[in-house]
Amino acid sequence: MSTFTVKEETLKEALSKLAPVVGDNSQNLNDNCISIIVLDNSQIALSTTNTNEYARIVADCVANDYDPNGRNEFSLVDFKRFKNIIDTIPGNDDVIITESNNGNINVDYGSRVGAKPIVITAINTPFLQAPNTTYIDTVTVETKILQESLKEATSIVQKDDVTVDACMHLQFDGYDIKMMAFDSKNGRVYRSMTKTGTGSNNNVGILLQCKKVAKAMKMFDNAVDVEINISNDFINITQKTASSSSDITEVNYWIRRINVLFPSAFDQLFDVKSIQWATLNVDDVLNSLKRVIAIQDNDLTTEAVTLEINGSEATFCKNSQYGDITDTIYSSTNVSDAFSDQFKADTLLEIVNNFKKNNISTFTIGKPKKTKNSSPNNHYLLSQDEFNSPATFVLLGQGPTTTP
Repeated sequence: MSTFTVKEETLKEALSKLAPVVGDNSQNLNDNCISIIVLDNSQIALSTTNTNEYARIVADCVANDYDPNGRNEFSLVDFKRFKNIIDTIPGNDDVIITESNNGNINVDYGSRVGAKPIVITAINTPFLQAPNTTYIDTVTVETKILQESLKEATSIVQKDDVTVDACMHLQFDGYDIKMMAFDSKNGRVYRSMTKTGTGSNNNVGILLQCKKVAKAMKMFDNAVDVEINISNDFINITQKTASSSSDITEVNYWIRRINVLFPSAFDQLFDVKSIQWATLNVDDVLNSLKRVIAIQDNDLTTEAVTLEINGSEATFCKNSQYGDITDTIYSSTNVSDAFSDQFKADTLLEIVNNFKKNNISTFTIGKPKKTKNSSPNNHYLLSQDEFNSPATFVLLGQGPTTTP
């Protein structure tokens, strides 16, 4: 009969980190379970999976009965039931977990010791093991940068599957990382650049499923930086440096690698050097857009508004059955080759609000004079600073325009 004692807050934190990865047993693969193993250094390892992802947390415990010659792996139990029970335990209590002779899991805690234990029925089937793979490259990335990039990329992508449209692409080039995500339906692109703590040896490119990995990255909230380990079959993200002391000493996450080609949108589509950039104030644009769409019915923001940029003037216009509104704001830079197009108001608002959220007071918008590879000539680039910024968005013009 195996047993261990762990602090209540430590166990709750570990289960909270694992929760985004647990599966639903839809294919009877036991991916709705939690695996617990007693380790030989007064620690426990807790793991779960959904067959596409796998996560493992190692935490210090108050005491355990590790047996160097015996079985130290507990029987599997349903993750959600186990977590729901642990969540009800009062704060500042030690939790005592015991595997009984019949394999079921007994739960006790300090203020309850002596009462009949809570019993969770075991699932006596093999558990999927952590990926056993050989890594071909390793880089170190600041956790906050990766989390924020995934969050922004998730707002761009439209899918949650294994296609390119559901992924953020990371291209490692020495100490540089270029990150990009597509929304091919609406013509938007998220682009970001940063530096790694340790450079890539092989200049590899990988795809991360935005929505899945963005959720899983919450388990690294206490990490200053993470290591990304790359194999042919899996991507592993592991905590490298903790930001504060914690009983959780290891955080590991794996996701199957998607091996499909990811196009380099900017290299293939845009001649960036030919762009004339207008520089607009973020608040001016937001206020002007709000005035223009106020004429629409029921605050509908999915309809198109016209934007014309000519010289130092940027004019928003909306004509509808309810009336017409034209509103002009000013650019701090002149555009000699005027351009005008219609844009989805909600898409434009989303991008400009993104700049405001990141404390960016001005941004640039420009249209390439020419495009490469016969790509459509209705793409516009919005960036913090003429494409030299860490984030650039592509906006798809709807045309034809309504003349202001």
